[in-house]
Amino acid sequence: MMRTRVEGVVLVLLLVCVALVPSVIGQQQNFRQQTGPINRRSSLGVSAPAPVTVTPQVPLQHGATFRYNPASAAVTELARLIGSILGQQHKAAVFSPVSIACALSLMLIGAEQETKNELIRVLGFQQYKDHLYNIHQLYSEMLNDLAKTEFDRVPPRWRTANPCYDDDDEEDDPEAAAPEFRPQKDIIRVTNAVFVQEGFPLNASFAYYSKRYYNSTAANVPFASNPARAAALINAWAQYSTEGKIREILSESVAAEAEMIVASALYFKALWSEPFEQQATELKPFYPDGYGRTSKLVPTMSTVGCYPYYNALEYDAKIVGLSYQGNKSALYIIMPNNSTRQTMQEFQRRLTPAMIGDLVSKMTQRKMYLQMPKMQITNTINLREVLQRLGLQTIFNRGQSDLSGMVAKSQPIELFATRFGESAGPADPTSVIFPTDYYYSTDSRPSADIRRGTATNNNINAAAGEPGLDRVAGPQLHVSEFIHRVELDINEKGTEGGAITTSTIFRALPSIHFRIDSPFLLLVGHDDTRLPLFYGTIYDPTP
Repeated sequence: MMRTRVEGVVLVLLLVCVALVPSVIGQQQNFRQQTGPINRRSSLGVSAPAPVTVTPQVPLQHGATFRYNPASAAVTELARLIGSILGQQHKAAVFSPVSIACALSLMLIGAEQETKNELIRVLGFQQYKDHLYNIHQLYSEMLNDLAKTEFDRVPPRWRTANPCYDDDDEEDDPEAAAPEFRPQKDIIRVTNAVFVQEGFPLNASFAYYSKRYYNSTAANVPFASNPARAAALINAWAQYSTEGKIREILSESVAAEAEMIVASALYFKALWSEPFEQQATELKPFYPDGYGRTSKLVPTMSTVGCYPYYNALEYDAKIVGLSYQGNKSALYIIMPNNSTRQTMQEFQRRLTPAMIGDLVSKMTQRKMYLQMPKMQITNTINLREVLQRLGLQTIFNRGQSDLSGMVAKSQPIELFATRFGESAGPADPTSVIFPTDYYYSTDSRPSADIRRGTATNNNINAAAGEPGLDRVAGPQLHVSEFIHRVELDINEKGTEGGAITTSTIFRALPSIHFRIDSPFLLLVGHDDTRLPLFYGTIYDPTP
């Protein structure tokens, strides 16, 4: 009876992402005093070409060489590919590459045959198709790094070195800037979950490894008998995972058609290390189609301060960075000169991870007058068409999709035998090797039990293209919807508890005026992992 009812199972993917970026008045001088310059590694200094071939390092003009791991480079390239498509369809095409990659990688654990091959290609894992365990392990480590709240002992050089502040610059009240306020830590949380119809059995191996690598939880919900309650339970999970920012992601009608839902949520909250003065915000023109054309009045934040900046003549663009107090992440704004919707789309299509790494590596702290739109962006995007255009086809086809590794087999199996081909017990991580291990700098190598071992047939899914030896006929899962919900809130929320407002007075007016008033690219990058938490092109910042 179970097999009859679940044939042609519908799988729905939900991704919810929230970013709260309040620009807090004050605290910047004290924050500057509490951090010290040491490292020259920049946030998201990634260098990687298209996903088929990964170049281990790219020499840069200023003597810096950026190294990365294959997973973070692949996620950044996936962001470029998705962004180049979404930018043609939305006025604010912002999404979370990390959340999308997590959902796809979760399904890769349970994919077989051509569905697995397509996921590998879309995720950019072709070089590692015979060693997928290592990729999943890297994802696990990066997700753990994202969740850490302690401050980096060795923050990027540009973040802490402020050569543009000198003896000629003064605080309006130096005594008032006494160290009363400690920097606020960034909050970055990725939550994954699998919701399954009551009585529907998950593959024990899939449940184990999805928990092990992605900390994914599994829960039974009454899709068939009570879709309203099923939707309420999943929406409650979304609300909890995003601190109440996203309260509804699934409708009762979609729940009624589903047998399984894979969900991934990202919550991000951070405070600027340099403030925007709340009273300086006012309506200013924004030009969605470039200067000289129709403009819109949008709330625009303004400030004068020190920001990492680079005028990239070689790319005909400029980049500015806005650091967060947690010393772990930053918001980058990349803007082509004389930007229009068309030039922004063309620029974004060629903005490879290597170019991003090159731009970030050349940034230096500069005094500037900065204007940036105050933004509150809400996007609900069905990524099905986008992923199909990237080559993910079979997973959306009822007759072709093969996610058989996610569901229980019709014959008894040992808990860990299916995915790794073992006779008993969990996989031994010492028995896997990367094809190459020059992707890591000497001070950031993973432990030896991750990088090398003795056996070669101990990875998830085995080699791409090989039929699963343990596969038997079972329920046929396919994806009906791939829903991605983003809430991006960049505002000026004051600190609570009587914060002291300080500002810096420049003796000389800044020579750089950076007005973000035409189409631009937004990227929130994490320093340690170099993962793009949020990414997208903004053509119109109005709600």
